[in-house]
Amino acid sequence: MEAPLGVDPRRSTVFRAVHMQQKKAAAVRIFSTPMGLTPEAKTDFAQQIEALKELRHSGIVRCYGGGFDKKDAYLAYEFIEGESLDMLLSRRQRLPWETALDYALQLSETLQYAHEHGWLHNRLRLDKVMVCAGGLEVKLLDLRRSDDSLWMTPAPPTPTQRIFLAPECQDDLQPFPSERSDIYSLGVLLFVMLTGQLPFNPDDTPEQLAANIQRTVPPNVSAISLDCPVWLSSLVAQMLDKDAIKRPYTMAATSMALNQALTRAAGGVSVAEHVSSGFNPLQIKADRQEADKVLGKKKPKKEVDNRLTNAILGTALLVVSCVLVFALIIWSVSPANEATLRERAEELIKDGDLADLNYAVENYLLPLTSRYPNTPNAEWAQQQIDEIDVSNLDRKIAVALRFGRDLKEDDEKQLLEAVRAEENGKTKEAAAQYSAIITLFSNDPEHKRTVGLAQRRLKAISEHEAGSSELEAKLSKKMAEAELALKNNKVDEARAIWESILSLYKENKEVESLVRQADELLKKHASSSSSNSPDSSSSGAGDAKTDESQN
Repeated sequence: MEAPLGVDPRRSTVFRAVHMQQKKAAAVRIFSTPMGLTPEAKTDFAQQIEALKELRHSGIVRCYGGGFDKKDAYLAYEFIEGESLDMLLSRRQRLPWETALDYALQLSETLQYAHEHGWLHNRLRLDKVMVCAGGLEVKLLDLRRSDDSLWMTPAPPTPTQRIFLAPECQDDLQPFPSERSDIYSLGVLLFVMLTGQLPFNPDDTPEQLAANIQRTVPPNVSAISLDCPVWLSSLVAQMLDKDAIKRPYTMAATSMALNQALTRAAGGVSVAEHVSSGFNPLQIKADRQEADKVLGKKKPKKEVDNRLTNAILGTALLVVSCVLVFALIIWSVSPANEATLRERAEELIKDGDLADLNYAVENYLLPLTSRYPNTPNAEWAQQQIDEIDVSNLDRKIAVALRFGRDLKEDDEKQLLEAVRAEENGKTKEAAAQYSAIITLFSNDPEHKRTVGLAQRRLKAISEHEAGSSELEAKLSKKMAEAELALKNNKVDEARAIWESILSLYKENKEVESLVRQADELLKKHASSSSSNSPDSSSSGAGDAKTDESQN
């Protein structure tokens, strides 16, 4: 056991740990069982561990196993580098709708797999979702059977946790969880990701909160987030329906609906555009003036019949227009604005979020290249645009791999195959394919970002190989130390070095020959005396000399 994990380590029941034999990092969750485990509880717990170990899905944090003693039980999971969704939202408030929809799609496919294997989550909330792989992937935590009360006593849910529970699951004594309960919880997750707020107020009295969850329709997403696509807003409302029958029928149907929302959103029809045009077929509650403001539309001016008034207005408008044109000219040549554009772009680039990077391109980097060409800032901006284009293609490839989609362009198809080979551990084959892509398309400006991504990934492979060479050099040095110890009759010291190499790097194919050599030497000197000091008997010294001559 190492350090406690979580927002508040003092109250955490999850710890970072290391498996002593496998040298593998893990996250261990401790369950207190003050009354001890009955034989029935131990049987149930052991069965649940075996069932958890059988769950193999890229979207589920894998369970390695577990155990128990007199007062505690534990489960060990794979250790994920990343942060929980609640920690991400505490920094970001809300997510771009594209990111929220991508996360919801991944979670729906993961939950569909769990449901097909007989598991309901019924605890789905922000802290049960891990964001990893640089924000590209989400993984589900803490799948457990509903009848685990035999071996643990769960704490009563907090008001915030109750908001994520479906209305039919609010009764602590007789909840009625189903596949559609998880659909409701996923709808709450989507609502929070899109709006940055909960559908109900957790600070209400318990009675008022219970009444709201059972009867009050939450605000429509479109009333809070006007950049949300109309189809996605409508789907969230359906997922949050109080009547379970009116929600999507299964998690598979939810995945299909989310994919349809993604396809329709590609048409660029946002809630704001629907409301501003006066067409609102889904009865979305949003203010038209607010929508016009989001879209940058101005109020239509009423006609004035009075000629004198028209003349005054026309003159005033002409003067204001001249002032604005003059101000625009001054603004366009001002060096301060150039510096401001770069400063704002750097702030967004520093964050590293892909949505922020694309926003920086549209609003700051492209204006830098167009308004201030042939300047150092324009050159810098173009470099950033090229890097962001490569990152966008990297994201596109990752999504295609995850969802098994094909790409249309020939260069992207070749790149997809190379990345697939790299992901499958065929690094030499992938490196050869990246080199071929660079050679084939390097002279074509249209394939600039494809070449850029191939170069980026080839560089990463080369750096990894360089790291492997460094490890090989380090182990060779250790082997030399062991050989020197053996020559000085310090067999135990040499054996300690070989055992260390064998236990730490047994599974590492990159230093396989050195590991095999350490293993052979360890077996060869397995029967050597543990005391080969200079004061040893003559027979021991003879053995040491024999060993030395053999080496």
